[in-house]
Amino acid sequence: MLVAGCASRRPPQPELPVPLDRPAPTPAELQAGLTARRSALASFQGQGKIDYEGPDGKLKSANMVVVKAPDKVRIDFRSPFSITYTVVTDGTDLVAYDRGEKTMYRGRPTPANLGRYTRVPADVEMLALLVRGLPPLPADTSQGRVTPVPGGWRLDLPLGRDGELAVTFGVDRLEPLEAMITGAGAARLHAFFGDYKDVDGADVAHSIRAEVPGGGHVRLSYGIIWRDRTHEDNAFRLEAPSGVRVVEMEE
Repeated sequence: MLVAGCASRRPPQPELPVPLDRPAPTPAELQAGLTARRSALASFQGQGKIDYEGPDGKLKSANMVVVKAPDKVRIDFRSPFSITYTVVTDGTDLVAYDRGEKTMYRGRPTPANLGRYTRVPADVEMLALLVRGLPPLPADTSQGRVTPVPGGWRLDLPLGRDGELAVTFGVDRLEPLEAMITGAGAARLHAFFGDYKDVDGADVAHSIRAEVPGGGHVRLSYGIIWRDRTHEDNAFRLEAPSGVRVVEMEE
């Protein structure tokens, strides 16, 4: 739903001033702010909708997203009357359950499997970050460089020998606005975070938009977000009900 492996197609953006009248934050300050946001959203539940459009068609669906950091994710797609499709991982196993077809697919949460069943060809921890409106950022930002850009600050970081991560933050609140991973050997990403609203004292993105492989794009929009609910580990596992066909993903 939220990862890109294609050329960027960013829509026109409003003209915003470059913040040249104030000192730039350090990479460590940006990292500390993002770490605090991750902690505030360690237990996450969001209700909203997903809009996808790409070469293979269009999709609109209501959904419920539940995350228990760092690598447990559950996404339930809903019709007006019931849950129709569920993708869930406990960080070790991945299950995609199509209730209409009475088929359950089981496998490992590899980038390939996540890409097949969620259109997110990334590791599960990145998926868990993106659906919470959080960009990836390595623990070590000592090699980072902060520069002013229209409307905010951009932190550029090398990723290994052939990749680079660029994360743009807002001027005042230092909220993540955009994340891009580029490089020949990197898992490419281009995502945008916006519509920030207060959730029990935390500033949380309610809109996540990204490009997806093949030239499509997707928007995840939350109507309501909770960050005070306790999610048990068994919420991120599914067993096949009687009469449901089980298929191994690797097959």
